[in-house]
Amino acid sequence: MGNIGKQKKCSHWAWHLMMMMTSQDDSRLSGIALGVSLDNRGRQVSIARAQPIHTGNYTCLATNAAGTSALTTLLTVLTLPAWNDDTEFDSEVVGVAGEELHLYCNVHAIPSPSILWLKDGQVITNETDRVTIEESEKLLSVSAVEGDDGGRYTCISSNPAGTAEFDFEVSILAPPTLAHLPKSEYTVLMNRAVSLECPVEGTPDPDIEWVVDGRTAGDSEQFMRMSSARRHLHILRVLASSKGHVSCIATNAVGKLVTNYTLDILSPPTITAIPSSRKAKLQEGEVLTISCKASGTPKPQIAWVVAGEQVLTESELIAAGLEVQDEGESLTILDANGEHQGRYTCIASNAAGSAEENFDVQVLLPPFIAEPEMGTNLEAVQGTSISLVCVVDARPQATIIWFKENKPLDVNKDPFIHITSGGEQLRFLRVLPHHTDNYTCVTSNSAGEAMLTYELKVMVPPVIIEDMVENTIGGGVGGETMGIVGGDVDLECYTLGTPTPALTWTKDEEVRRIDTMASMRQDFCSLKAKHQHLTSATALIVIKAFARDSMSFPSDRFWLLSSLLCSDGLEDVKTNGRIVLLEDDQILRLNEAQTEDSGRYTCTATSASGSASRDFVVIIHSPPRIISQLDTNIDVIVNQPLVLNCEAESSLKAVISWTRHGRPVMRYSDPNLQVRRGGEELHLLRVREGDGGPFTCVAINTAGHDTLTYTLTVQVPPTIERANLRQQITAIEKQNVNMLCEASGSPLPSVSWYKGSMLITPEHPHFEILDEGEKLQIIEVDKSDEGIITCSAKNPAGQDSVSFTLQVLVSPSVAPEAATEVTVNEGESIALNCPVEGDPAPSIIWSMDGTIIGSSGRDNIDVINNQWSLRITRARNENSGVYTCTATNAAGITDIPITLFVLGEYLQMYGKLH
Repeated sequence: MGNIGKQKKCSHWAWHLMMMMTSQDDSRLSGIALGVSLDNRGRQVSIARAQPIHTGNYTCLATNAAGTSALTTLLTVLTLPAWNDDTEFDSEVVGVAGEELHLYCNVHAIPSPSILWLKDGQVITNETDRVTIEESEKLLSVSAVEGDDGGRYTCISSNPAGTAEFDFEVSILAPPTLAHLPKSEYTVLMNRAVSLECPVEGTPDPDIEWVVDGRTAGDSEQFMRMSSARRHLHILRVLASSKGHVSCIATNAVGKLVTNYTLDILSPPTITAIPSSRKAKLQEGEVLTISCKASGTPKPQIAWVVAGEQVLTESELIAAGLEVQDEGESLTILDANGEHQGRYTCIASNAAGSAEENFDVQVLLPPFIAEPEMGTNLEAVQGTSISLVCVVDARPQATIIWFKENKPLDVNKDPFIHITSGGEQLRFLRVLPHHTDNYTCVTSNSAGEAMLTYELKVMVPPVIIEDMVENTIGGGVGGETMGIVGGDVDLECYTLGTPTPALTWTKDEEVRRIDTMASMRQDFCSLKAKHQHLTSATALIVIKAFARDSMSFPSDRFWLLSSLLCSDGLEDVKTNGRIVLLEDDQILRLNEAQTEDSGRYTCTATSASGSASRDFVVIIHSPPRIISQLDTNIDVIVNQPLVLNCEAESSLKAVISWTRHGRPVMRYSDPNLQVRRGGEELHLLRVREGDGGPFTCVAINTAGHDTLTYTLTVQVPPTIERANLRQQITAIEKQNVNMLCEASGSPLPSVSWYKGSMLITPEHPHFEILDEGEKLQIIEVDKSDEGIITCSAKNPAGQDSVSFTLQVLVSPSVAPEAATEVTVNEGESIALNCPVEGDPAPSIIWSMDGTIIGSSGRDNIDVINNQWSLRITRARNENSGVYTCTATNAAGITDIPITLFVLGEYLQMYGKLH
């Protein structure tokens, strides 16, 4: 044993001068070389530190002259188990799943140790099919390694010298495998998202790579994302260009696994339209093919819709003169006519969706201009309006250009001429003399051209020209002239006319009708006498006088109003130093105008073609304040009376007027509106539907003005639209009948239908109420439906009703038990009756062999009884045959053949015998 001293004694021996000690293999013992020492005169061998090399037989030889004796001792040095120096101990061992694992406990000791194996502290006691222990228990083998074979394996080596333990940390590497079988085939719509799972596992964790259509997918791909462990691939948008091949490649140090996926990508239909413009034009009789080349996955099916109706069957297409080709992708118009014009829609559909394209087909017709009822030679009085019409029928819509004396008409140069947007009318808003001329409407389209010429003559009565700028201080043109006391006032009355009119000026006594302002006029005159400078500082205006007891003014302009100046009573204007007529009497000038000049001046232009006049009224001028009302938003029922109040406070009496939508309320403009009490009351004698909205009261005096606006809401009883309404309805039996009842009112009325006095309900077997009651549809009308059908509309404001008279026509039919074969003896007379009935009674036409028998008859055949009977006088053999009575009424037509047999003498006798 190491580190143990040993002594070998050889006593009671006789020593010779020469003594020898030998050791193993009879080698002579060298104490220095072997770490062995001799003492007690060689009788004892000491080994201070025993080593394995000291193991062996030690012999003590004692020799003298008498002889030799020997003693041999076997020394065994024991050693602790230790790892052999010829291999390096590696405590970390890697195994591969499915392969073999060998652990070798390479220890040595004297004596040879026993071996015990442990796994994770548990003794491996029994060998199994996969675990074996060999080679003196030093070799532990595991076949077909599995993942749970990893762990700590301990080799415990023991002998009498001691025990040693060696630990092996075993890691089991597993190639990539699927934790479960993922879905590998997907059906996905183009541009939709799909997520793929790659549930791989392995030791170490495998690296995962996704390959899409042969390209490695990365996080930077535009429409792809991967989970943090890369076990999921999210394709955010499946593109049409994708081939649908996806692979998940899992790799680690011990293996590789490829999992393949297939994407069946469905793409909705796309259509390539031919022609690409989706518009086509053709002449009547031409052939046109339109195509929808459809692509998609799966291959789309094609259907055609004509004029927005349902999808047409092949037979319906053929009946319409259409033909489908190229598996439905092409539609051909075989012989174009006007009925083929319209919209054609192709619909491509598959499991992924549908698409459609519209084609607008236009069948061209050259323009045609209808001759106007009023003729083309027109006369118009100057200042009136007239329209020259050009009604055109054409396909496509024709362009219309107007010419004046063979030159295109430029309406931008004449404010009184307007051409409607389509050119159908040339409107003269105000006919002037220079408009006398020839005007030609020229219309054209791709199919042709047409034209129509008018000759227009303008008649010119006297006209007083209105100034475009009114209310200019010191001048004006009738009704709206302003002046300043002490300044010059020009009253302008420029005239046109053929012949040139003569002008006269008068100062009218009608000014007395505003004498209600006499007190204000007196105050002004007193003030004027006291303050003479007022004549050059006070502004005057000219106002319109519309009636003897009322005056009105536009509310959209700033008016100043006062009483008349200090003057009343006018006579014919006499020129003097202050009143001067200028420019052929067309201007009346008041030099240094005085209050006594106030009044009404009338300019009258007279000629052989008529006369015209214009009035000028002069008046004087603290802003009025209208007393506010508690409620200016008023609800009123139509046809009820209403009074709106407008009381104004002011130091100077204000003139009160009313406006509606910016236009003055005048007595003669609307008899329903009456201004009373000097404008303080506006009476609506009967509120009308159109009276809803604002009414504005305007109070004006020389210092300013004030306004008050009322807003009316009119409740209106129901009104049923009767324009273009057919109340006498005639229908053919078994047809569907529609009746319309479009009602308006405020609030919106409810609509009910009655058959006679019985209310029609939704449960009626063949009466259907549609469009929220505004439409009644009778399905397959029959004779019992005839009579009065009434539509009634009601709301809180009242009710309205309209009645329809329904007449049901029955087409002609053969009367029951009618005789259609008749026999007559030759020489006898007979009348063939037409066995038909219908409502209304049908008209009858007789024919034989396709030839009509008129009312005048033929040979011995004539028509009697208002065409209902065919009389044959003294029947002959040649009268035998088939006679056809054709019955016609508004509901239809039917032919009834009647066979006549004329029996000769032989046949008569034969008949008697038998």
